[in-house]
Amino acid sequence: MASSDVSAVTKFFATAHEGFSTTLNGTIASGASTVVLNGVSDLVDGSVFVGIIEPAGEKQQVFTGTVDLGNSQITNVKWTRGDNVEHVDGVTIVDYDTGTAFNMVTAGILEAHGQDGFINLAQFNKLWPVGSVYIAVVSTNPNTLLGYGTWVAFAAGKMLVGLDSGDTDFDTVEETGGAKTHDHPLSDNGAAKVHVSATANYGVQIKRITPPTGGTWDATHKAGTETSAAGTATGVSGGSGLFGATDDASSLPPYVTVYMWKRTA
Repeated sequence: MASSDVSAVTKFFATAHEGFSTTLNGTIASGASTVVLNGVSDLVDGSVFVGIIEPAGEKQQVFTGTVDLGNSQITNVKWTRGDNVEHVDGVTIVDYDTGTAFNMVTAGILEAHGQDGFINLAQFNKLWPVGSVYIAVVSTNPNTLLGYGTWVAFAAGKMLVGLDSGDTDFDTVEETGGAKTHDHPLSDNGAAKVHVSATANYGVQIKRITPPTGGTWDATHKAGTETSAAGTATGVSGGSGLFGATDDASSLPPYVTVYMWKRTA
């Protein structure tokens, strides 16, 4: 099958003029067949132009026509979308691609702001719902910063940790625990006791011992009898255990102090 020459068909399709923007030169009546422009930069004479007049406005209309560079206008205009209305001198005209992007951006802005420019709280509430924790390095209440919500100071002097349902220390939201310091006590089970004794044959001896079977040490004097290996001299009766604990040591990792707030309403 022989190929067909379709090059002539291109004149029926709009030329891309992305980024083109100008204003209307003079007021035009509803359904006008000619749109006079204040600028035709980058347009191609005789090309098909698709544009939007008054984009994102109440009188927005889409139209198509032929570029007439000599007279800075679009001729053979057909209005393809929007109600036919009068358009006054100086209103904005953009190419369709730019107008579509402009409308999308405008729609996004109006999603977050009303026509009067104030924040649409219904949308912003989705960013920080009730139960959210807001972290900052300024002391200003988030209600002042964000413009909505009731916020209370949260977790003063505490660090945050992720919930772990498999660990009883961390299995409930807002559960607290831990300490800033810790010490190392010499336990009362004999594991760290020493016995000091003196005998005629061996002089002073220091031995690591445990309490008698089933017994415990008291905090002062530990009674007991030690005899020499030779069996000819009796050791001095008595002994002492070591008791106490280390000084408090820090349990803190490196940290940075911030303000934390929880939204309650």
